[in-house]
Amino acid sequence: MQKFSAIEYHRPDLAQIHALIDQTAQILRTAPDAEHALAAFTDYRTQSAAFETMYSVAHIRSTMDTTDPFYEAEMNFFHENLPA
Repeated sequence: MQKFSAIEYHRPDLAQIHALIDQTAQILRTAPDAEHALAAFTDYRTQSAAFETMYSVAHIRSTMDTTDPFYEAEMNFFHENLPA
């Protein structure tokens, strides 16, 4: 396991996440059975993990130093975009 301090942060690509959500929703709407739906959901969770990791890293680092303007801006980015 990697040390937290060694995790490289980068702002997630929202267009990519939106496309993943749309694609997964379409597959779930048309899945012929529970097995296909579960496979789509599992794939979504795997692919969305990187987004969730970047959110967690930004949140923790902004909490560790509340005066850091970079991570303050990143948290503003998440707060503005997560509802969508």
